[in-house]
Parts: sequence; C-alpha cells; structure tokens
Amino acid sequence: MSATTRRYFLTTTTGAGLAGILATGIPPARGQQREISYLCWNNFAPLMDKKLAEIGQRFTKDTGIKLRIDHIAAAQQAAKYASEVQSQAGHDLVEMRMHFPWLYEGQLIDLGDVVAELEKKYGKVLSSAAETARVHGTWRAVPQYHAMFVATYREDLFKKAGLKIPDT
Repeated sequence: MSATTRRYFLTTTTGAGLAGILATGIPPARGQQREISYLCWNNFAPLMDKKLAEIGQRFTKDTGIKLRIDHIAAAQQAAKYASEVQSQAGHDLVEMRMHFPWLYEGQLIDLGDVVAELEKKYGKVLSSAAETARVHGTWRAVPQYHAMFVATYREDLFKKAGLKIPDT
C-alpha cells in the first residue's frame, strides 16, 4: 500500500467538497442566513428604538442580510465594550460615544473610505465630530450625529476667581 501524499489528500477532499456543493446547487456561504450584529444604547426617546428596528427590517429586506440590533443602557456601555474587546468576540457594529474610539483605537478598523463616501454625498463632517471619530489621523468611527454644546459657566465663580466673563 502506498503512502498518501498531500497532493492526493487535497485532490480527493476538494473533489468531495465540490461534489457536495454541486449536488445541492448552493454554495456554503449562501446557504446560511447572513447576519450583522449591531450594539447600541437604549435611546432616551423610545420611539427612536422603534424607528431603528424599522430601518433594520428595511435593510434586511433590501440586502437579504439580517440586522440584529441589541440595545443596552448607556451606563452598561463601558463594561460591555471592555468585555467584547477582552474576549475578542462580539458585535460587528458598535455605537460609541465621544472618547471610546480613542480608548479602543487598536481594536477598530480604518473607516476612512466610508467617511469619504459619506462626505461626498452629505458634506464635510463637523470638526468637533471629527475630533472624536478620527484618532491620530485615522477614522476609527463614523459620526452618526453630533451636537455642538454651548459652553456654560457660573458668573459668581468667575468673579470669585477674578476671571473676566466672556463677551462672546
């Protein structure tokens, strides 16, 4: 009996695998329901969560890819992110706030191509949003929305500290 060579083994197993695919007419990846998982916070406006579910259903209908949306309370986000990074498993898409792209820079892919495409279509990202999503010159997040916060201050504390009250 002759020894089995690697070439013989690969030829035989590849042929058997192809025979199975040809017999069913369905490639393995297409035979399974594709799914994207999305982790986001419970919105303070419950109708927003409902609207997001509707958008997810429309995405599934348009693409054939199931979108699984998991909501968590904002207070649980930091622990959940840390858990997913530590286990190297978790959601495909994650909604992050402000500093998280900086904190998890090494775990996030470059999304510059996505941001560039969106900027062509909708215009330049606000600089304050870019500061949170672009880490060391690389887009690690895609700004979903961003609000400009007006600075507030207590006049009494400014006066007590001898500081001039802003005139702008």
